[in-house]
Amino acid sequence: MGQCSDCDSIKIFPGVNEGDGNCSVCHGDGYGNLLSQIGGGGKGECHNCGGSGDCPTCGGSGRVAD
Repeated sequence: MGQCSDCDSIKIFPGVNEGDGNCSVCHGDGYGNLLSQIGGGGKGECHNCGGSGDCPTCGGSGRVAD
């Protein structure tokens, strides 16, 4: 297993690097960006993660298959 490069940031452990598991677009809160909030009249779901807040590449684990 390797580090997910699509996560919002990286968790660093002694000897092990992995992604934080958060969506890089909404930073883990599940809501869309400012433009989608204004256009929708409020906070809409993030288009990247579908509102889950998890990185869609690794499913929130921070690790992907090599």
